Amino acid sequence: MTVADTPRRVSYTGDGTTTAFTVTFPFFEVAVYLSTDLVNPLTDDDTLYTVAGGDGTTGTVNFVTAPASGVGVVIAGVTSKTQSIDFVDNNDFPADNFEDGLDRAMLVAQEISERQGQSLRAPISSAAIAPLDFVGNPGTMVYVNSSGVPVLSDPATVLEESLEGATEAATDAAAASATAAAASALAASDSEDATRDLYELTVATYVADAEAGQIFEYVPVDSIVGDFDGSETTFALKIGAVAFSPVSAAALLIHQNGVYQYPVTAYTISGSEITFDTAPLATDSMTIIALKTNAAAGEKGDTGDTGPTGATGPAGPTGATGPAGPTGPEGPTGPAGADGAGAVDSVNGEVGAVTLDATDIDIAAITPSNYSPATATIEGHLSGVDTALGTLDTDLTAAEADITAAEADIATNAADIATKFDSGDIASTAEVRASTAGNKLLKAAHLDDAAAFVTLTYGATMALDWTAGYSRVLTMTGDGTISNPTGGVPGQSIFIAVIMDGTGTHTLSFGTQFHFPDATVVEIDNTANAKNLIQILCRTSTEFWVMGAKNFGVPA
Repeated sequence: MTVADTPRRVSYTGDGTTTAFTVTFPFFEVAVYLSTDLVNPLTDDDTLYTVAGGDGTTGTVNFVTAPASGVGVVIAGVTSKTQSIDFVDNNDFPADNFEDGLDRAMLVAQEISERQGQSLRAPISSAAIAPLDFVGNPGTMVYVNSSGVPVLSDPATVLEESLEGATEAATDAAAASATAAAASALAASDSEDATRDLYELTVATYVADAEAGQIFEYVPVDSIVGDFDGSETTFALKIGAVAFSPVSAAALLIHQNGVYQYPVTAYTISGSEITFDTAPLATDSMTIIALKTNAAAGEKGDTGDTGPTGATGPAGPTGATGPAGPTGPEGPTGPAGADGAGAVDSVNGEVGAVTLDATDIDIAAITPSNYSPATATIEGHLSGVDTALGTLDTDLTAAEADITAAEADIATNAADIATKFDSGDIASTAEVRASTAGNKLLKAAHLDDAAAFVTLTYGATMALDWTAGYSRVLTMTGDGTISNPTGGVPGQSIFIAVIMDGTGTHTLSFGTQFHFPDATVVEIDNTANAKNLIQILCRTSTEFWVMGAKNFGVPA
């Protein structure tokens, strides 16, 4: 026969009455699966079903008892990987046997290609990837590092590195913004108001930043699937209808049609816009989760004692000339003066002013007896200048006192921190997990301790206390249900490693507050000793999003 390029599996849904299911592809051997267990095929011993046809043609699978209504039936080709043709010297060429062997070889190749298409694999342009030792690294997850190479890593380490990257980016951006604002205020003006503004942008902001911390949370991005049309690649990112700019492409978790998308490779970020390498189709589904940072102001310490008054600083620059004084009273007409250098040319009694020679003039010659109005005006100007200088000196003294008080606050806070270290007022691992540390110091080592695996004890119904740990391990020894969590913190995630015992076949169910991609319960491998990983994101205190990966093991 000839072999066409056709799928090597077919799926049906039972209705409780149908027992015969057509095998639509040519086959020699097949395996039959039910949706209740898509890992282990049904036993082919004629007690559950029989097979008609085959031997290079299509056929039928006939069940002894009809599959229940809603139960999926999958029939897949599993051609045996053997070669039984023996060519004998000098005999006639066995054309039929030879063609049968070629048919079997082609069907095996098609089945291997189909199974490969269901596996994680690198692009053909990628270099060879070293094997991953899953058996030797229990409790780890596959993580693509900064070089684009998949490695095995502890889930807590992956989360910690992501948070550190986001923290560094946010800190650098905040520092650059503060520096630019201070430089702008300094260049704007050297007036008293500008001096006060610069003080507030430097000293006051520095103190606020010293008391501030960083909070990180996972936040769902507003849906953009309504704009998909198969041609557009760039879309606006918003959270709560407000434009959102991620710190990097790696700060987004994108789930498209059931597949996680690689940052930079599958999409890039520019400000508040995301651009996909391939335009999403109108029929595509997509969920986007963003890692977002917020500044949280720390508690202000007690006001310190007023420090001693500092020494008076140097005198400031002379102030601007004040307004002209009022016109003096009308004076008597004086006698004409004699011409000469440095002498008074004339005295105008009508306006109380004098006209002086443009050359050297002796100011001492002008006295109250001969020009009291002019003397009064000059004294008024000098008095105004002296008043302005006194006001500026007072303002500078007040600014120095404010700076001294701010320095005392900083010293007080530093002493308070030192006291907490000396007294052991440090958050414990349990307090870190439960977010109940209050106004306590936090050691980096306690973050690692808080992320350590905590046993989730098996039971028919298992209570999930959110505050008991970020990473859990559950060994299934029977069927069980994880009930609705208590103490959920929106934006936080926990991981649960689900391991089957030596018997397996146990089922895992979830409470009514759990939500799944495409509204389908996450699938786990329940064969004996199978390893699975479930991630649960707290969307709200009554809504939890679940994603998972199954069947962890070492590649053959």
